[in-house]
Amino acid sequence: MCHCLLCQRRTGTTYSVHAYFPIDKVKVEGQTQFYSRTGDSGGRVDFACGRGYDRREYLPFGADFMTSAEMMEESMEVILKAWTSPGPWSHKGRFFDIQDMEITPKPVQQPGVPIIVGGGGTKRTPRLAARYATEFNRAFSSLEDFTAQCGRVREACRAIDRDPATLRTTIALIGVVLWLVNAYIPMPPPVKTVLNVAVCIFLVIWLFQVLGGGHLVLFPR
Repeated sequence: MCHCLLCQRRTGTTYSVHAYFPIDKVKVEGQTQFYSRTGDSGGRVDFACGRGYDRREYLPFGADFMTSAEMMEESMEVILKAWTSPGPWSHKGRFFDIQDMEITPKPVQQPGVPIIVGGGGTKRTPRLAARYATEFNRAFSSLEDFTAQCGRVREACRAIDRDPATLRTTIALIGVVLWLVNAYIPMPPPVKTVLNVAVCIFLVIWLFQVLGGGHLVLFPR
């Protein structure tokens, strides 16, 4: 999830979609080049990952939903090697066999790229968040579910001797009111803007009073 304002203006969203294809279906030609731009915040990227829950999302790519959790876990290990290894690195696992790889340019954030792990799985997800994440996010859930999942994540932190206070917990909500306003209710743009801001303020106040503090990710669709 890129936090660069340029990328947000280009895509119109906080997220980008990545597609994975079998390596034997991909042919790369020419000399490898790269473009590097430091974002407005001084960094380049926040990395957010989640397995997904709808197996229909996997069908177009011919991916196996039943092994996706294991693949995600190994993928995170590979990504961290790519970002943190000082020179060429290798990896051989169940899903990936990579020899003498080096990724440039390296991330500029220190001590590393902020990693956001999200999901509702009760076993693997808390363990992955505790091991890898800077932030745990639970999207579109009830208060009870969010509270319970955060408790599992904190327990997973303690199981590996990590201070749970070092892992931020956040919740993502869909701004249904904002979506209705923007899509169906005719009114001048300045009025829509004021109403959208008012709803956002209300949600932030609710978040801090009910959940005892945190960070809100709002999807105003």
